Amino acid sequence: MCTSAVHSAIEERELLPTNVTPVHYDLLLAPDLDTLAYTGEVQIRVRVNESTDKIVLHANELEIQEASLTSAALQLDAPLRATSITLQKDDETAHLVFAQSLLSGTEATLKIKFGGVLNDLMVGFYRSKYTDAQGATKNMATTQFEPTDARRAFPCWDEPMQKATFAVTLR
Repeated sequence: MCTSAVHSAIEERELLPTNVTPVHYDLLLAPDLDTLAYTGEVQIRVRVNESTDKIVLHANELEIQEASLTSAALQLDAPLRATSITLQKDDETAHLVFAQSLLSGTEATLKIKFGGVLNDLMVGFYRSKYTDAQGATKNMATTQFEPTDARRAFPCWDEPMQKATFAVTLR
């Protein structure tokens, strides 16, 4: 691709706000190979760069059941639950709104419970088949996280500039 085409593609891409950025993901995925669906939970340690009561991250073809925040800076006895969770299909984002603002310069843990379908598109968290030693065809789950495909598996900052560490558990 020529340099001008790359520059044009970057200009057209809509990036997430940088008020909150990921530091570390603890991800749990639990596929059901009979129903070809899965549930998951992700705890994302985030850095708050600007005070905010809204977090926007990527999610595509996912169902978010709940989202909550914990932070020493919030001084709460229980996690702060999202008052609004809105999924935007057109830009593949989830908008989480909270009743209290996170303060700039602090860290928090964002916990999201979600579910999805093991798709047959060969992107994100998807299904495939294999033949076992006895000749039986069985389902399996696999991943493909090329640019913009991780958001099909779990809510995340699915942008190359948003680097973070990961711990992944598959149940």
